[in-house]
Amino acid sequence: METYGSFLISIRFIAIRKNISTQIYINITLKRICNYHVATIIMPSLCLIIIAELSLFIDSSHFEANIMVALTTMLVMYTLYQSTSSTLPQTPYLKMIDVWLLAGLIIPFLVFIVMIGKLACRY
Repeated sequence: METYGSFLISIRFIAIRKNISTQIYINITLKRICNYHVATIIMPSLCLIIIAELSLFIDSSHFEANIMVALTTMLVMYTLYQSTSSTLPQTPYLKMIDVWLLAGLIIPFLVFIVMIGKLACRY
């Protein structure tokens, strides 16, 4: 087994002799190693989303701090999205990592809207 980038490649040669001709079968198995993506993209973005959502439970008297948490989370998620998009191959469709990161960008925005709504209901 050989490892190339984030793929694991296994090649097996089988030679079968029938009558006069020789046939060779090649079996190539590709397996994506996703530990890198989980450790560098999924876990940090999940922590940021949780932090943004937990700011909803902080007392509304700390409104400025709550807003800063939501906005900073959006900024970090956008930076993570841009750095990840630049390393992945360009495709005309959305990849699942794009969907995950865009959802991670939308959730802090919704937290921001909820905070504004809580402030408006208070006055």
